[in-house]
Order: sequence, then C-alpha cells, then structure tokens
Amino acid sequence: MLPLHGIGGRGDLPVPLWLAIYSAGAAVAVSFFALAAFWSRPRFEGSVGRPVEVLTRIVDHPATRVVLKLAGLAALVSR
Repeated sequence: MLPLHGIGGRGDLPVPLWLAIYSAGAAVAVSFFALAAFWSRPRFEGSVGRPVEVLTRIVDHPATRVVLKLAGLAALVSR
C-alpha cells in the first residue's frame, strides 16, 4: 500500500478507533470555538460589484427548479 495520507482504511490507523473519533470531535470543537472567538465582526457583509440580474432571473425561474427536481429524481431512480 502507498504511504499517502487518505489511502487505506480505518484498520490502518496507528491509534485505536475511539481515540481517532474523540480527536476528530475535539478538532471540530476547537475550530468552531476559534471561529466564534476570533471572528467577531462580519467580513463578507459588503458586496463588491453589481448583481448579475439575468443570471438571477434564470436561476430563480420556476422552470429551472422543475428541471433540477426532475434531474435529481432521475439520478435517484437510476441508482
């Protein structure tokens, strides 16, 4: 087997499964805490440029939604 990150199964981990699960949960909790603590003001609030009105009308059109729903249904049925 290649010694690359992400190759292999959980049986190839050098730590017990419970430790890997707890460590992953702790990493997620710490990252969310860091975001909440250090990102106190919105940074993506102001918009730059102008809105693309034609694209917005196409995406929000009811026919587009019907086509996407049918495509999703077809993908589900074809499985």
